[in-house]
Amino acid sequence: MKEIIVPDIHEQFEKLNKLESRLLQADRVIFLGDWFDSFNEPQHIQTAWWLKKHIDIKGWEFLLGNHDCHYAFSNAGFICSGYSPKKKEDIANILTIEDWAKFKVFAYTHDKEFLLSHAGLRPETERFLAQENEALAAAYTGGFHDLWAAGRARGGYAKFGGPTWLDFNREFRPIDTQRQIVGHTSASAEIRRVRGAGKNGSTGNNYCIDTGFRHAAFYEDGTLEFLKLEDLK
Repeated sequence: MKEIIVPDIHEQFEKLNKLESRLLQADRVIFLGDWFDSFNEPQHIQTAWWLKKHIDIKGWEFLLGNHDCHYAFSNAGFICSGYSPKKKEDIANILTIEDWAKFKVFAYTHDKEFLLSHAGLRPETERFLAQENEALAAAYTGGFHDLWAAGRARGGYAKFGGPTWLDFNREFRPIDTQRQIVGHTSASAEIRRVRGAGKNGSTGNNYCIDTGFRHAAFYEDGTLEFLKLEDLK
């Protein structure tokens, strides 16, 4: 099975269009979130329409990032840098509540070798795996849940960030028996690795693939490869 894991896009619409033909050839595509909040020229409307067009493609899965949550949900506790009421209004005119309901917090590669989320888990936050539905229900009814909290490393109140906020460089620690692939922490143009536990007691790397949308991950027959978008034809 061919799977593509796409990290933080942040409205880089041209790169997304360049990757689209590759995405349509894959058996599964998992987007790690942070579609919105470009810190250059805003392209939130184009990005929202791209999502609207593709959100029902079979085999495509969409995860929430912290820069998506403040547009999907109404509680002020979700607001972070890049947000504006005008952008929220623009996006709400395109993406409905039913569209946002198709987003999740967690996914796995088909063989369960890798857990996928926007920012990742550490042993102290692994409990959130069992609380995904509870946290989503709270968010969609105007509430909040600790799963969504930012950690102290990112200016939040929690000791460690949840799976939309965990800082890979300062907070990430491997969890037992489950390797992870995450985005969120864009502090390097290179893929970052942390050695940790793997499936069935094996060991291997956990990866942060947020490189400013310079890479995507390709996973097939147990082989993980990172390709530069600029090299894709």
